[in-house]
Amino acid sequence: ADPLADPSDAATIAPAQHILVADLLPGDEPLEVRLQVAPAPWLTGIVFDADGLPAPVAQLELVCLDSAWTDAFVDAFTEDDGTFAMAVFEMPTERLLLRVSDMASDAIHVRGPFSLRPGERPFLEIHLTEPGTVRGRVLDRSDGLGVDGVEVRALALHDQFDAGDAWDLTWDEGLFELELETEFELALRG
Repeated sequence: ADPLADPSDAATIAPAQHILVADLLPGDEPLEVRLQVAPAPWLTGIVFDADGLPAPVAQLELVCLDSAWTDAFVDAFTEDDGTFAMAVFEMPTERLLLRVSDMASDAIHVRGPFSLRPGERPFLEIHLTEPGTVRGRVLDRSDGLGVDGVEVRALALHDQFDAGDAWDLTWDEGLFELELETEFELALRG
C-alpha cells in the first residue's frame, strides 16, 4: 500500500475498474465483492524554460490517445520554482501524451506516448523549446521533381492541442514553410 495514498481524497487513489456480472434472484444469498483500490499514478517534476531557468508559469496537459477518451484530460500548473505534481485519475493510464507550454512565452514540449502503472510516481525533468519554422519540399515519387500547388497542413497530435492555422501551398518546385506553435503531424493534399 502507498503510505501517501489517502482513501478519503479521490485525487490520491485510482478509480476502481472492476466489472462483475452475476444473475441474482430474490432469495439468493448476498454476493460479497471485495475490491482492492490501487493508488493513482502521479507525475512530478520540474519544468525549465527555453533559457534553462525554472518555469514558474507553465501549464501541463495530460491526454489519452485512445479515441474513446479524447475529451478526458488532466491539467496542472507549475509552482513558482518550476516544480509540479499531478495525480492521474478518471482516465486510462496507457497511451498518454503530455504537453507542457510556458505561459510567459511560446516555448513548448510534448512527451509521449507513454504509460503509467498504479502508484507509479516518475520525476520528469522537462526542458521547453521555442516554436520554430518547418521548411521542406514535396517531391513526386515517380520522377523526384518538386510538386507545386500541394496543400501542406500541420495537424495537432491530439484534439486538446491547438495547432493553429499552420498551412501552406507548395511553390517553386515543391517548397513549403510553416510557422508552428506546437508539436504536430503533417498532412498533404494534392
